[in-house]
Amino acid sequence: IATVENFAREFDVSIESENVSIGGWVSEMIGKIPEEGDQFEYENLFIRVRSTENHRVSEIEVKIAPKTEEIEQ
Repeated sequence: IATVENFAREFDVSIESENVSIGGWVSEMIGKIPEEGDQFEYENLFIRVRSTENHRVSEIEVKIAPKTEEIEQ
């Protein structure tokens, strides 16, 4: 089981969630029981549910967009 903590470290994002598993966090972000093809954006990540099993996320796809640095004026 992939943990939210390891996922956040791997993709250099900050995640505050009660969920320990990535599947639980993805379900939380989608706001419903996940289905194949559901997707959302989080910080610079585009996350899509690739497959589910017994109403739970079993595989996701993550695409990374370049982080934009805020420019101070």
